[in-house]
Amino acid sequence: VQYAGDFCQDQNRGYFVAFGSIFATLSAVAIIQLVLCIHNEYAKQKHKSIRKVLRINAQKLLYALTFFATAIKGIYFFTKWSISDIASSNLSSAFYPVMLSGFSFIICFWAEAFHLGDIKFDKPRFLGKSIIGFLVFNFLMYSLLFIQLVATDVIDDPITTELITKVCNSCFACLMIVAVVFFLVYGVEVYFKVHGAFNSKTGSVDPWQLHASRLGLIAQALLQLFTALFIIADVKRDIWKNRLPIISQNFYDIGFRIVEFGVVLWFPCVLWNCKSPENLWVLNPTTLFKSLKTSEKNETDAVKDSNQENYGSLYQVHGGKQDCWICYDPDRTDVGSLIQPCQCRGDVSSVHHECLRKWLIECADQQKELKCKVCNEPYKVSGGWSWFPRGLKPRHWLQTFLVLIVITSVPFITYAVTHSVTSLYIRIFVIGVCVLLEIGCLRVLASSFGVCYKRGRLSTITIAGREVSSVTGTLPNSALSLPACASPPDVNVGSLGDNGSDVSNSCVVTSHDYSNSLSVKAVIEQS
Repeated sequence: VQYAGDFCQDQNRGYFVAFGSIFATLSAVAIIQLVLCIHNEYAKQKHKSIRKVLRINAQKLLYALTFFATAIKGIYFFTKWSISDIASSNLSSAFYPVMLSGFSFIICFWAEAFHLGDIKFDKPRFLGKSIIGFLVFNFLMYSLLFIQLVATDVIDDPITTELITKVCNSCFACLMIVAVVFFLVYGVEVYFKVHGAFNSKTGSVDPWQLHASRLGLIAQALLQLFTALFIIADVKRDIWKNRLPIISQNFYDIGFRIVEFGVVLWFPCVLWNCKSPENLWVLNPTTLFKSLKTSEKNETDAVKDSNQENYGSLYQVHGGKQDCWICYDPDRTDVGSLIQPCQCRGDVSSVHHECLRKWLIECADQQKELKCKVCNEPYKVSGGWSWFPRGLKPRHWLQTFLVLIVITSVPFITYAVTHSVTSLYIRIFVIGVCVLLEIGCLRVLASSFGVCYKRGRLSTITIAGREVSSVTGTLPNSALSLPACASPPDVNVGSLGDNGSDVSNSCVVTSHDYSNSLSVKAVIEQS
């Protein structure tokens, strides 16, 4: 399949251009993701700084490595028929250490999450203590690549240069197998057993996120292992090449390229969220835990019965009339009672139960945890799951319906095109576009199901909070038992009685009754 002509003397340009186009497309996707990541990080800054935006972190490094790896492979395919075999072989070999750099970085990142407990995943970060191991591993890989490049350029003997290339590629394959072993060791501990220093939360594990991360982990491990086996088989190609028929060799070549493409395609897929990297499971293992935590049955009563601080006032007035900070209508009866679900005070302390629940449903796509955006106090919630989510927007159903149509129709269209066109270049290009469309549609479909799942949970929750009374000016019983003493002439003391009777008395509250305060004089009048 790599050759054309009656005697297989010419390069099959359609074959190489097709795969080169696919890798070039993926390279463009990686650089677009990198630009979006930098732009979003710059937009989040309060004090704009180009230097801070260009600071390297995990997400940017993986985007850059993906871009370089796919660009090298694309150049290899586009220049296959115009450069020497030695230069082409060097380009092909340069793809593996760049790809392994990203693979080893993720291993070191997970190792820190497993061993170190003081890591904050809510902000972009780089490696810490494991950076030494990362640098040593990469130094070994790039040293092998440098030896291959120098040796093939200095030595004129083609047999010797071919032997050096095979030895270096064999070393890359062995390093890849070693990396797969460590990848599975830490991946199983973090995403299968959910063990490690990062597991400091009391919430339960989110099964949706857990299964998605496991699927991605197994897929990358298998692709890396198959790539290593293909490299070893390519090194031993002279032994089995003449034993296989041409059609089997063609399947081998195409399968090798597809596996290489799948390995590098994995990185843009798992790093899809350029705006909020803290929501990516590969960079934040704490996403395995549910942000919606189920509270105990008696937690509502405990919150209602909790005392509020007076902040040095004489007594606490309960039941001051307050507005809902969402609808600003305290007299509504169709949205539940007014509650205080967090530690906020003032105008934003009270909210209707149904207003807050609808607010959380609308913010489900952007807000990861159910907490107040002002005081960062997590809401105490309880509830179940309903399959038909109330409040789900029609655009989600329309989007899901259109995606399902594309998923089912694209394979049939691809089949019809490949069987009606004789050009190999067009066939491979159409198949590559079909694969990319299927992956993109599956990603959109998974996102829609995730939104449906989250909205379904939020539509059935009950938010605990202190109920706000509608009666104003109610005094606690402790306010009636004030210490009696002689009243100065300028203080008028009103009448106060439980049954409405007049009581003539004088009272002064002095500093010895309340520590660390000045002399306090109170005039109590009956409302």
